[in-house]
Amino acid sequence: MSTDARSQRPSLDATIAETLTATARRAAPGSDHEHVELMAALSNACSGGGRLRPQLLLDTCRALGGDPDGPALRVAAAIEILHAAFVLQDDVIDADPVRRGAPTAHAALTTAALAVGAPLRGARRYGDAGGTLAGDLGLITALTAVLRCGAPATTVDRLVDLLESAVHASAAGELADVAPTAVAPAGGPSPTPVTASLRVAALKTSAYTTELPLRAGAVLAGADEQVDEALAAVGRPLGIGFQLLDDLVGIFGDESRTGKSALSDIRDGARTGLIAHAEPTDAWPLLLPLIGDPDADESSLQEARRLLEDCGARARTEALAEEQLDLAIELAISSGVPHPLVVVLDATRRRMLETAHAQLVGVREVGA
Repeated sequence: MSTDARSQRPSLDATIAETLTATARRAAPGSDHEHVELMAALSNACSGGGRLRPQLLLDTCRALGGDPDGPALRVAAAIEILHAAFVLQDDVIDADPVRRGAPTAHAALTTAALAVGAPLRGARRYGDAGGTLAGDLGLITALTAVLRCGAPATTVDRLVDLLESAVHASAAGELADVAPTAVAPAGGPSPTPVTASLRVAALKTSAYTTELPLRAGAVLAGADEQVDEALAAVGRPLGIGFQLLDDLVGIFGDESRTGKSALSDIRDGARTGLIAHAEPTDAWPLLLPLIGDPDADESSLQEARRLLEDCGARARTEALAEEQLDLAIELAISSGVPHPLVVVLDATRRRMLETAHAQLVGVREVGA
């Protein structure tokens, strides 16, 4: 993280907190404790984390000659709140009980319901509803923050268009991610497992993790349409590379560093890029019974790790992640993105690699 980024982190955190407080004050229906619980869940989801997305927006705005304070800071906060909203709902969809070393919102609400005597089924229903609804509040809070960011009306209109597009793409990607099999385009052949996983990554991750912050930062800096188009192209492989690294961390991550169970992706049966690379190999018949087994345990994890390592899926996934991240830089240079922003993009690429490698079990040192 750059010196400018480190110095702006307190302002970003404060703006996120102020946005949530203002939203709760405006929208709270009296003293309803349910609303308080939902806003607390949203606030908790916004705490911690690497702030990759808002920082990418601020760095992009600054690199293109814009002001990273004022409207940009408020839009950056909105994007972090949007991320929290997606996390809350993704945790419900994936039934993840732990994130960042603490119970997820839906798990905490389930536990609270059990503590007052609710039956298990009812407690889970309450927890899942709470996690989903807290995410809904995050979505509207993010939109309202953009609308109230203080930028000129034409800029706000463009930002809302970008936000709307990102939310729709991410929702479609989330549904595709949980589809039991890759869905073929109408009249077309079924995609290969790896191709299908990259499509999901582009929709679910690139759309809001990289494309939205890059393009929003450019809009706030007053960049022209050519730069916007270039950043849309750059954001896709940058986000795909990030997701592939996250897929690796999902199974090969050290839980003491990730704060998340390494069994989640195994139990969920998630057909991630890592798993997709194993499907065409001889290891697949042995791996398949482990993927999606809700009773998978530590021995299942170790066996899955061994199979993924031995069949080459891990190495190929890491290589593809680095290829995608490198492609993003190449596209930025070839499309004439201003040099200061190329520097930002390369720093983001290195940050993604270093963060993932610091969490993985048994990886080589990050190369130059």
